[in-house]
Amino acid sequence: MRTLFAALLIFVSVGAGAQITTVIPPHPTDSSDVKLRVFTSCDATIVTGILRTGNAIRVNLETRGFCNATFSFADADLGKLPVGTYTYQIFFYDFPTPLFSGSFEVGLTPGAPALSPIALAILTMMLALTGFVAMRR
Repeated sequence: MRTLFAALLIFVSVGAGAQITTVIPPHPTDSSDVKLRVFTSCDATIVTGILRTGNAIRVNLETRGFCNATFSFADADLGKLPVGTYTYQIFFYDFPTPLFSGSFEVGLTPGAPALSPIALAILTMMLALTGFVAMRR
């Protein structure tokens, strides 16, 4: 009965048009720790399993204890992910179909700004010329 009640509360929150999942940080890179935050209608909902197969992620949720019917969230820590597009599915207990699903992209960490070889050569010549002029005075 408790399982049915918790599943009903999650379905009600889905039907209310609430944003169910959020990727933290909003634009993850390959150097950031990624979390999938799942908003629920039950404060006793926890993540019981995360399965990653290639770029597909499955998150299993369960309700432990009494549900106070307050809006809450459960975080699925995915860790550092390689660059790519990932799909996820959120399952509640052993329901055969996911409650919801979505996708997100992990981008490449931007490197330090670099000069082209030509620009570096020009900069070197300018610095050498400045040093030569300063030494002649």
